[in-house]
Amino acid sequence: MHEGHRERLYAKFIEGDTSLTELETTEFLLCFSIARTDVKPLAAKLLESFGSLEGIFNATPEELMNVKGVGKKTAAFFKVMGDLIRSYNPSRSEEKTPNVYNTVMFFKEYFKNVETEQLVVALLGKNGEVIRKFIYTDYSRSEVNVNIKEIAAEIARIAPHSAVMAHNHFSGNVHPSLADDLTTRRIALMMNVHGVILYDHLIFCGDDYYSYHITGRLDKIKEEINDAVK
Repeated sequence: MHEGHRERLYAKFIEGDTSLTELETTEFLLCFSIARTDVKPLAAKLLESFGSLEGIFNATPEELMNVKGVGKKTAAFFKVMGDLIRSYNPSRSEEKTPNVYNTVMFFKEYFKNVETEQLVVALLGKNGEVIRKFIYTDYSRSEVNVNIKEIAAEIARIAPHSAVMAHNHFSGNVHPSLADDLTTRRIALMMNVHGVILYDHLIFCGDDYYSYHITGRLDKIKEEINDAVK
């Protein structure tokens, strides 16, 4: 059954099928390093961990092997693929997209010992380095207010390239609330006006996390903003 699925993937690539999803492309690449196994679950796990196929290519072998099911051969394969892509398209290496795995691990560790709900907005430089960080809290476990004007003023002053935001929940539910969506939309709109890329809004609750980027929720918000400003 797996071999039949692989043959269909091979046929799609050979025929130049443009409808291939990122999951199917990741599956296809995994077929070259893992034989006679259903690689779809691993492909989905890699995309969840690193956010995109580009994120997988930008991950280090050590980061890749932290994903259960990825061995040295697969990690080496993706590293070679990433190196080849960057060598033939040097302009892509000029700007570094934050590594999803590292970002999640950083914020998960940060929120581990936080006892109130907080929202963190990190402004990033062209190479992904943090150049300014805002931390907001109302010293409550159920809400937090954000000073968007303060962030906008700092963006106008230092002109960052991009940003990542994250906050924590104590409700037991990691999924975003209507208030979370509203805050994300307001910040995304403000950053759009200033030409700043909002890469993600992460929500943490215990060991679980939710990514606006991975789930496609952030893309929908950005599409709504682009439609509104046209």
